[in-house]
Amino acid sequence: MKCEMSERSLAEFLHARDGETAKTTIDRYHAFLDAALPSPDDAARWRLRMIAPVSAASIASAEQRLRVRLPPSYVEFVTQYGLFSGPGEYAAMFAPAKLITLHDYLRKKVFVPKTNLAVELGLDAAGVDRLKKAICFASGQYDELLNFFDLEAADVETGEAPISCFDRQDMGTVELCPEEVQGRAFDLHVRSLVDFNIREVTKRLSK
Repeated sequence: MKCEMSERSLAEFLHARDGETAKTTIDRYHAFLDAALPSPDDAARWRLRMIAPVSAASIASAEQRLRVRLPPSYVEFVTQYGLFSGPGEYAAMFAPAKLITLHDYLRKKVFVPKTNLAVELGLDAAGVDRLKKAICFASGQYDELLNFFDLEAADVETGEAPISCFDRQDMGTVELCPEEVQGRAFDLHVRSLVDFNIREVTKRLSK
């Protein structure tokens, strides 16, 4: 791929604006793709594909089923703008009805239901209980990579919770997030995803 933009112009897209939300971050990303890539088809391969907004009722139903309160920044985004998928074959946000705890995912998708997770994962009883408040909300850019909210570490005032990844390909331990979160978790997550993709596209343009 070739790009007519200068390195300085490309670099401007790498910096989040003050007060940038998940939505304005995605807008920045798509503006970068349209400016940097030589054809609409090239840009389309890297875009995030938006799906219709979800209802407040579906969020309430998921929270009741999971017995949790989902982070406000996530709820705000999916009810106003919807879910998104891509780039990548596997990357996709889950519909509210498909949200699952990491505990249940491990029991249903990785191990047989009667597996002793404490022994298998090297966790104590508290660690296993914490998996019940790790809510998987999206798959990653390759199969069996999951993004989850660590609701055990949610801020008691804001309800925001740190986001981390679980990688089934590295099953030695389950690493949970740091014990704090700064700001609106979902906005920060999308910003991290977008900035990573901008760097990847920029690398390809420089070859």
